[in-house]
Amino acid sequence: SSTVWIASVPFSETGSCAGGVKASGVMAFTNNPSFGLLRGMGGLTANILRESLVDALAQRLGLDPVEFRRRNIIGAGATPMFPGVVLDGRITAQEVMDRALAAAGPLAVSAKPSIAAGRGLCLAMPPFQIGAKPRSASARVELLEDGTAVVHTGVLELGNGVTTTLAQMVAGELGIRFEDVRVIYGDTARCPVGTPAVGSGQTYTSGNAVRQAAQELKARIAEQASQMLEAPPEILVFRDGKMMVAEAPQRLVTLERLAGACQEQGISLVEEATFSASHAGWGHSFAATVADVEVDRETGDVAVIQVISALDTG
Repeated sequence: SSTVWIASVPFSETGSCAGGVKASGVMAFTNNPSFGLLRGMGGLTANILRESLVDALAQRLGLDPVEFRRRNIIGAGATPMFPGVVLDGRITAQEVMDRALAAAGPLAVSAKPSIAAGRGLCLAMPPFQIGAKPRSASARVELLEDGTAVVHTGVLELGNGVTTTLAQMVAGELGIRFEDVRVIYGDTARCPVGTPAVGSGQTYTSGNAVRQAAQELKARIAEQASQMLEAPPEILVFRDGKMMVAEAPQRLVTLERLAGACQEQGISLVEEATFSASHAGWGHSFAATVADVEVDRETGDVAVIQVISALDTG
């Protein structure tokens, strides 16, 4: 007979049911295809299961699902059943839940008798550890002649949004629009070496590599801008696609013109950096999502009215 393994840390990632939990599980190794990552893919499914059980408990006790969570929500100073995680109280599970509910407002009820409205609420407390051992990643940032930028990275985009994050970081460093940054990834012939997209580690590793490359590129072209603006580099800032004197923003040069001047002087507009470091142990964040849907009892049509999420991104 087959053996099914269910996550052996129930409720630790929901933010609910802080105590009174007993769990057991069985893991079986077979000659089937080897095991792999489960948090990114299977964790979401497990969280739906656990939150559905919380709703079932609330219904069995005759309590509102929100009130049931408030009574049992995990709080600051608690040590959930996950190694090394202690809640520091910066942001709480209840805060993200309350903010999501406040943003969603009351559930709207349709005037049409055949339409049934419903609301779903899901909490999560994703724990993570980037790793005690150093991880290394490299990235390359290039300023183009038109003042836009290109990032080459070895990390893969799996739907986790890491390429968006890297583009935002370069846009912030160079003072250009997010839309003016193109990220190239997954091409081993063109991109430097990266690390796998696992363990919540890419913003930390590849992100720091991108940040370092962008900062080193900024420092180099700032020397050229210093000559053009007749101002020391330390008082120059990147803003709105330009480089300007911080206290006299009318004294400026566009990145497009600056890139051209650098090329004329033989100054490279490409910088590559490598970042390697370990992370400070375990961490956690909180998330809450409210979803309102309508179902037409006569036709079976389902309409998603709104989905509101509150996220602890710090």
